[in-house]
Amino acid sequence: MPTAFVCNCDETAYILIEKLIGMGYRVPEDISVVGFDNYALGAFSLPKLTTIEVDMDEMSRQAVETLIRLIKGGEQVHGRKVIGGRLIIGESTARVRDEKEE
Repeated sequence: MPTAFVCNCDETAYILIEKLIGMGYRVPEDISVVGFDNYALGAFSLPKLTTIEVDMDEMSRQAVETLIRLIKGGEQVHGRKVIGGRLIIGESTARVRDEKEE
């Protein structure tokens, strides 16, 4: 079993934590879990979820700019845009254990 999971959204992280606990694992003592998006569901997680908060204003601005450019007949550009975020440390992660410590 891995020592940590990084999920694509907080909802997935919430469900994963429930499943891991149901299987007898302790979060974060046995397995750390991180979500992504800072969705409200993460606040109800026990332990409280560690997540990455997405800059939705910037993501929306970039999306609207892209749509306007395409509507005006602009060239479709393929690729990725990196939008910053903010780490919100909850209680679902633990320090990485060094094998020498065990």
